[in-house]
Amino acid sequence: MKRAREISSNCDFFMAVGIYGEMDPAIELLELAKENKAFTVEISPSHTLISEEVDEFILSNTSNSLISLIESLKTEIF
Repeated sequence: MKRAREISSNCDFFMAVGIYGEMDPAIELLELAKENKAFTVEISPSHTLISEEVDEFILSNTSNSLISLIESLKTEIF
């Protein structure tokens, strides 16, 4: 968990996939990433407690959405 906190504190992009967002560490790691001004994304089959906190929320229960998002972000970021 220590390493996850360190990475989240220094990342530029943070993605939470398929979580409920109702328990620490998901909330804690998101907060650490946001403190670092990371762009944050949640992909989940339903809204969670962190849905309003992320920069982008994608409502999905399939991995196809994740693959499409990564492909589009690679184009935009790199």
